[in-house]
Amino acid sequence: MKPTRSLTALLLAGALPFTGCQTYEEYGLTHKLWSDAGLTDHYEPAGTATLKTFQRPPSSRLKVSYDERREKDSSIRRRAFFLPDSAKTLAARGKPSFTSPAPGAGWVEVPVIVAGQPAPAPPLYLKLAADSKSFTIVRDGVPDGPHQLPTYVDQSSTAFRVVMTPVAVVADVTVVAVWFGIVSLYMYAGGPFHVH
Repeated sequence: MKPTRSLTALLLAGALPFTGCQTYEEYGLTHKLWSDAGLTDHYEPAGTATLKTFQRPPSSRLKVSYDERREKDSSIRRRAFFLPDSAKTLAARGKPSFTSPAPGAGWVEVPVIVAGQPAPAPPLYLKLAADSKSFTIVRDGVPDGPHQLPTYVDQSSTAFRVVMTPVAVVADVTVVAVWFGIVSLYMYAGGPFHVH
């Protein structure tokens, strides 16, 4: 076989991992680093019925406080956000702008019931879902919701991925280089593409 044919065969064989082959994509470290859900930690509602809500009349703005659980270590902390300010962020499952959970002067507690309990007298109360992860605002008998309590990605897990990406890329390139080297040795050591 002519040297140009051998070189062409070698280049074609070396290009195989870059053809979008599903097997390579499935086993590549860089792909796994960014697609493995086990490497993503979240903050989420603790699932406890500790929702508290406050309003400062005459404003219709609500301060919602709840217990948040960090998936990484199961630690729990108190969080609070404002509605309607954070409604779009919550709908997009993003991290809202948090504020102090303490109600402060002039804030009045709004009744909160758990699904299945009798409704308090109007004009305003919150109905917490049975799983304690969402709630509906009921104002003058009109439901608004459900609103999901915040569930968002722990940024430290993203930082870990960013730091580890160069290591994963080097490992992937090493695997391809070793594979390419084995094909080259096979070709020049007497394989079907042996050069005389």
